[in-house]
Amino acid sequence: MDDTENMTEDPAEEELHPVIEEPPRNNLDYYQIKVLGQANGTIRVDLRGIFGANPQVQNHSVALWPNSSPIPGTEPAQTYPIKSQSLPFTTILEYDHLSFFDYGLTYQVNDSTTTICALTVVYNSIEASSVLPVKVRLRLEKTTRTSVEVDFSLLSGYNPKTYGNWVGIWRDLANVSILPPALGFAEVTTEQSAGTVTIEGLDLRDGDVYSILYFMNPKDATAPAAGGALYFSLPEAS
Repeated sequence: MDDTENMTEDPAEEELHPVIEEPPRNNLDYYQIKVLGQANGTIRVDLRGIFGANPQVQNHSVALWPNSSPIPGTEPAQTYPIKSQSLPFTTILEYDHLSFFDYGLTYQVNDSTTTICALTVVYNSIEASSVLPVKVRLRLEKTTRTSVEVDFSLLSGYNPKTYGNWVGIWRDLANVSILPPALGFAEVTTEQSAGTVTIEGLDLRDGDVYSILYFMNPKDATAPAAGGALYFSLPEAS
């Protein structure tokens, strides 16, 4: 008899069936800018984000761009620090003269446009109504006891490897303002704005909730800038 017929799959490598969990109340698993209106040199916006975000302490910002396709790492027309220690938050952005016909608004998870994690575009030609916003999106591709494979998509033209992006995993609902050491992490090694990253060396347990966070700056940065999240649990064995 062929020995391979007696081989069984390693339980640690068996694919699991996680349950995607909702973010804590009043939070999203991404950042979002919504334009509520504009008049007389002002734009009123609603800002929302992930659990534990403290925009003022973490130096979050909104940038105004003179076009619908901002380029990360370049200079916007204007930048606005977010003066709130929590989200959701509604604020007024003032500008001297909006000479461009259509414009973009981006959300950064620090004061640099290399951490753009959300975009909305306003077309004045259709009565200032916004198109669907762009955001950091995470999706579980494969989960085992020892690894998670995560698909990500970012703003078009964003270069995650250049900006030191990485993904980490925590047990329980991770508060991005108070993060203990991660259970595991993996650096993003592609310059494409969409791809897959795998975190290995884990020991995931039934009945536990886990948080995956996507960071827009290097792991050794003084203030890690999380731009997206994903929460899941592993059901108790029956």
